[in-house]
Amino acid sequence: MKCIYPLLEESSPYIPKLEKIIGRFRKALLNIEIQHTFHKIKVITQTMNQARHNIETTTNPSLSVEFIDTQRRAYATRKAHAERVTRRKLDRLLNIGHPPHDSLPTLNERAILNATDVAIPTEVETLLSLGPKFALPVHLPKPNTVYHLIADVESILRTNPDREVQDRNRCLVGTRIQNYLVRPQQQRTPLDRFATNASRATSKFLAENPQLCVLESDKGKRMVIMLVQEYDDKMLALLNDSAYKVLQNDPTASLQKKTNNMAKRLADLKLIDRSTLGRLQTQSATCPRIYGQPKAHKPNLPLRPVVPNITAPTYQLSKFIAHILQTTFTSQYNVKDSFTFAQEINAITIPSEHVLVSFDVVSLFTNIPKNLIIRSIIFR
Repeated sequence: MKCIYPLLEESSPYIPKLEKIIGRFRKALLNIEIQHTFHKIKVITQTMNQARHNIETTTNPSLSVEFIDTQRRAYATRKAHAERVTRRKLDRLLNIGHPPHDSLPTLNERAILNATDVAIPTEVETLLSLGPKFALPVHLPKPNTVYHLIADVESILRTNPDREVQDRNRCLVGTRIQNYLVRPQQQRTPLDRFATNASRATSKFLAENPQLCVLESDKGKRMVIMLVQEYDDKMLALLNDSAYKVLQNDPTASLQKKTNNMAKRLADLKLIDRSTLGRLQTQSATCPRIYGQPKAHKPNLPLRPVVPNITAPTYQLSKFIAHILQTTFTSQYNVKDSFTFAQEINAITIPSEHVLVSFDVVSLFTNIPKNLIIRSIIFR
């Protein structure tokens, strides 16, 4: 799956087809897991039957009957307990995936952090604690019905030869249709009403308090409310680091030209094909804008600088080079991902005279000299 998902980042007409393949792949894995579970049940049942047969043929009949009956009662008790636990898990998963329409969200205090002295209304806190992926209700009318209605009305209006009457009636009908489209939908669920009212209250609260900003935390999926002035001061403190320098002009246009020339040179040297050349070259690049994500798990809320380089002129070229480096270099000190690290660390026994430590390097990537990186790549 990790090899497939990066393909979704590319703008391609084959994305729907790829999503269908991923869906079928997931279903196939689930079917294999179900089949394997039935296989395990079959093997265990055969083992139990063989054990029962051995007990009945090698021990006293009355003793074996009493022993098997005791084991059967214990098995029934454990089975009933396991079924209750599994049923509770299944109900909880179903409620998470499809919450009841009449259920309302509750405030999750761990999902929101107010780093200011401003009192946040409960309704606003509840909505923000749901996270940035919570979708507000959207009710879209069926466009075909509206199009047919407009065509029918226009046909009726033209039966009147008076142009002034046509325009007046056209305005009246247009107003009625517009009022119908923007009218709140009937039979809304309590969750829809809560989301609509809470979003209005949140917008009003933030408009009345322009000194506040709402940010997504670096880790933990928490929403952080902090002062705009504090955010600006911390961002400026990050940019005042010696790793950065102020430029007099925007270098985006010149970098775009250099990047396109580099890609063309690679194509002329037959190192890349024409399709790769088209992907590496950019025509409308813009300068990336830095922003900060507060580290809610650390004191004083330090910011983690984030630069979304997807609009930068060197984005596609850097991805191309990064792929080459990742597939070329291997090191015993590299860890593939957090799951691999968890597996390896669980298999290691730390001697009593040793201590396991974790180093948190501040501004690691910005403090590594580029000359050192280039020399290391050439050496390897």
